[in-house]
Amino acid sequence: MTMEEFNEGFGMLLDYYPNTRVTDGLVNIYYMGLAELSVSEFNRAIGKIVKEHDGDFLPKVSTILKYANSDIDLKNQLILAKKCLKRLLKKLEELE
Repeated sequence: MTMEEFNEGFGMLLDYYPNTRVTDGLVNIYYMGLAELSVSEFNRAIGKIVKEHDGDFLPKVSTILKYANSDIDLKNQLILAKKCLKRLLKKLEELE
């Protein structure tokens, strides 16, 4: 994600959490921690934070990353569950 894309989303978060004191250092630290995200991951995290996160201040980088990656974890769990189910079905077929 570019700094411009980040600033757009981060600005929305700062508007939503007006109690957070903003400095250039704060913005830079958050960008360093979140730059690995795609714009869509970052925007998805922002949407979830607005809906689910309680608090008067901007969530920490680690919290934003968890919101961004929660769908990925769910997808990985689904893939693993499908693999396990296929193996189980194969074993059941062998037993018949």
